Amino acid sequence: GERVAVRLEPAEGGSGEWHWAEYDAVVGANGSASALRAALYEDALAGPASAFTGYACAQGFVVAPEKSAPALHELAGAGSLMALGDGTVVWAQHYASDPADHRVCFYISRAAASPSALRQEIEQVGGTGARAVHRWAAEVLRDWHPAFVEMAHAAEWYVLRNLYQHPERPRMLESARSTPLALCGDALHAMVPFQGAGANVGIEGAADIADAILEAARSRAFARTGDERGRAVELVSALRAAEERMIARSAPEAAESMACGKYLHSPSATELDPHYFGGKVLGVMSAMREAELYAGTDLLWPVIFAAAAAVAGGVFYCCRHALPLFC
Repeated sequence: GERVAVRLEPAEGGSGEWHWAEYDAVVGANGSASALRAALYEDALAGPASAFTGYACAQGFVVAPEKSAPALHELAGAGSLMALGDGTVVWAQHYASDPADHRVCFYISRAAASPSALRQEIEQVGGTGARAVHRWAAEVLRDWHPAFVEMAHAAEWYVLRNLYQHPERPRMLESARSTPLALCGDALHAMVPFQGAGANVGIEGAADIADAILEAARSRAFARTGDERGRAVELVSALRAAEERMIARSAPEAAESMACGKYLHSPSATELDPHYFGGKVLGVMSAMREAELYAGTDLLWPVIFAAAAAVAGGVFYCCRHALPLFC
C-alpha cells in the first residue's frame, strides 16, 4: 500500500541531522501557508498570492497593560472587544488564560489593494525604523477612544499580517486522491477571522480526522494480518470522507466570514446592522457588560451560564421524570 515519506529536520538551533521517515498517514495542521496543500489541491499551485483577500492587519502586543495601557486593560476586561470606524477594524483580547499574565493581543485591520499595500501605507505615514508601525497606528487611531490611542503607543511590538482565505470548496488533484495525506484547520480552510469561526471549525475537523483513523482501524482490512494494500485503501477512503465533511462544514462559515469582513470595513459598519451584530443579543451583551462594570467584576458571564445550565438541567429532569406524557 501507499505510504507517505516525510523529511524531518531538527528545530532551528537544535542538534541532530535531518532524516526521512515513512508513515501510514500524515495530517497537515500547519496553517494557511501549509506547503502540504500543493500536494493535494489545485488552488495551491497558483501560490499564496491567489488566496489574498484584500485585507491586512497589524497585530500588536501590550505586555503589561495594567501599567502602560490601563484604559485598554479595563475596557477589554475578561473577554474580547471590537471597534469600528473609517474602514478600520480593531479587535483586542487578553492573550493568556493565566490570570497573572495580562498581555493584550490586538489587531488593526484595513482593506489592502495588494499583499504589499499595508507595508507601503505604513512607510508613507510612519516612515521606517523600529517605531514605524507605532507611528502609523497612532495616526490611524488618533481620533478614537483614548484606550485605543493608548494601545497604539503602548504596544511592545507589531507583526504585519496579510489575511488569506482558501477557496470554500477546493478541488483536489486527481493524483492526490489515493494519497494518505490530509489537511486540517487553516491548512484546509483558512478564512478571515471576522466571525471567530476558523479555530472552532478547525477543532471540529481534528475530531473528524481522529474519527476517520479510528474508523479505518476498525475495518476488516485492519483485522486481516498482512493486508497492507487493503489497510491503505480503507485509511485513504476514511480521510477523504473526513475532508468532505470538514469542507461542507467550513464552506458556509468562510462565506459568512468574508461577507462580515466586507461589511465591517465598509462606511456603514458603525450603524450596527443586526444581521452581523446579533440584534437583541447585542443588547443583552451590552447590558451584561454595563452590569459587570458597575459590579466591578468580569465574572457575571460564568455565573449566568452556570445558572442557565442548572435551570436547563432541572427542566430536562422534570420533563423526563415528572411529565413523561408531554416529552
